[in-house]
Amino acid sequence: MRSLIGRDSSSQGQYIWKDKTGDESTAGSDPDTNYDLTGFRVTADATNVYVLARFSDITDATKPYLAIAMDSDQDSTGNLSDPDGAETSVSADARWERWIVVNNNKTGYYTEGDTPAWTNAGSSSISATNDVIEVSMPRSELGLTWPTRVRFTVFIAENNGGSPQEQTGSDGLDALTNVANDLADGDVDYYFDAWFNSSGEPYAPLLITGVLPNPTGTEPEEEEWIRITNVSGQTIDLSNFKLGDEETKNQGEAMNKFNSGTMGNGSIIVARRVSEFYVLCNFNPSYEFESTDAGVPDMVDYDPWDAGDFNLVNADDEVLLLDSQDTVIDAISWGNGSYPGVNPYSGSAPSEQWLARSGSTDTNNTASDFSAQGSNCPAQPTLLELASFTATPHAGHMLLEWETASELDTAGFNLWRSEAKAGPYTKLNADLIPARGGPTTGASYSYDDEAVTNGITYWYKLEDVDIHGVSTFHGPVVAVAGRDYRLYLPLVLKGG
Repeated sequence: MRSLIGRDSSSQGQYIWKDKTGDESTAGSDPDTNYDLTGFRVTADATNVYVLARFSDITDATKPYLAIAMDSDQDSTGNLSDPDGAETSVSADARWERWIVVNNNKTGYYTEGDTPAWTNAGSSSISATNDVIEVSMPRSELGLTWPTRVRFTVFIAENNGGSPQEQTGSDGLDALTNVANDLADGDVDYYFDAWFNSSGEPYAPLLITGVLPNPTGTEPEEEEWIRITNVSGQTIDLSNFKLGDEETKNQGEAMNKFNSGTMGNGSIIVARRVSEFYVLCNFNPSYEFESTDAGVPDMVDYDPWDAGDFNLVNADDEVLLLDSQDTVIDAISWGNGSYPGVNPYSGSAPSEQWLARSGSTDTNNTASDFSAQGSNCPAQPTLLELASFTATPHAGHMLLEWETASELDTAGFNLWRSEAKAGPYTKLNADLIPARGGPTTGASYSYDDEAVTNGITYWYKLEDVDIHGVSTFHGPVVAVAGRDYRLYLPLVLKGG
């Protein structure tokens, strides 16, 4: 099975799944090819969500039954069980708000609830000539607004007058899954996430935006690194995302996972070895593939895919980024390296030059998306990303609160106060307030300024100090002591 965030012939983003052929249950009416799902695609525009499901061989258009569960909020609400009598449930992490059903007798959806209600909606076609089911469903019917993330669970049954044909156990005969015998216990454990941008186009929330495959010209090269950038505008839990150079499972190359961490806007760098990377670039990466520095988190072997050593080949190789469900959300290649749907960078990786992505749109064409930069090192990622900084007045004290999205090499914080915006400012805390976040995890902080006089206007600045003693000031924010309101000012960021 392969999955990819790719593009169609008109360059429209889409989620693409290629399923294993011949893995359907043989419990349905012959021929079983009517239920053998071999491909699945999702895309959208401002108005509709579009689905294309491909089958091994549809001999009778009245036979396939397509079920699509949609989890639009990824929380603990929603339904688990199939509402159409298929005796099949979704994962507890993919509780559905809409359940689309498409067959020769009906097209529409169920809405979550104790007694799910059916609505005829959208349009569909089932083609025995082309072996596909095509679906168009209005976005408004599905309760979706762009941008958003939707979690999909998909299975196939045999149609019986608009309902699934009764089988022993689950009525499902095939599913979109990478889990062996996924339907055997009556649950479809596998799901995938599709991220839709403001126009409805599926996209990858994280992108590979830089790579150094050839730092010295002589292999093996321990200074190699990869840069990942969050383009979603949201904080993403990195747990169980994967990164490596193995394009085909169990072929001896590397696939490693992030064991923990969250990532806000910005970039992180994953280096082969911290020790060599620091000598090369004079700052530490966010993660490393090989453990050389206890202060930098290690990537962990992802054995279900492959557990070889990370080593980028200069002449031809690939880099793949997988999400928590093993969807390939981005892939790049060079030379003779290949991954389906991705055009390689022409020729071998350039010596002593990192490759950088231009812009944040992925066209799956490494040759046009990336260019050589003439050096081995990128700019150091932002040391600290401040999400908020506020001053809240209370009777007799001022509550200062700030939250970070990420902290790279941050030692701690100081707070400064003045009765005039222009200063002078006086430091409030005697000792540095210790940092609690990390390169991919932010933290929340608070401080009570009790030396205030009601009715006086105070201005506050936040100073972050890194482990090298370099400081950056944020703010100021302003509030009147004793008045129960806050005034926010734009953050002014000054490089230290």
